[in-house]
Amino acid sequence: MTRFKAERKFTGINGGIVNINYVERQEELLTVEEASKVCKCNVNTIYALIRQKKIRAMQLPSYRIRVKELDRFIRDNEGEDLGDIIRAYTTK
Repeated sequence: MTRFKAERKFTGINGGIVNINYVERQEELLTVEEASKVCKCNVNTIYALIRQKKIRAMQLPSYRIRVKELDRFIRDNEGEDLGDIIRAYTTK
């Protein structure tokens, strides 16, 4: 069972509300900026998690993350403190 409800809203890059249907669109690719909005964190945090291989991404030429991969990461790390990992990669 996924952490997300069947439909979830987040603010898109252009400032509008974007509806994402996670049941039908698990294969959709998100940019790092879109993933950071879903996770409510800084883009540098997402880049750090990609470099640490906590989030799998593909480079096309910029990074893209599957919705289901982001869902897996959130589900597997819920309640965890990832601060040390993030600080190690964002302060270099």
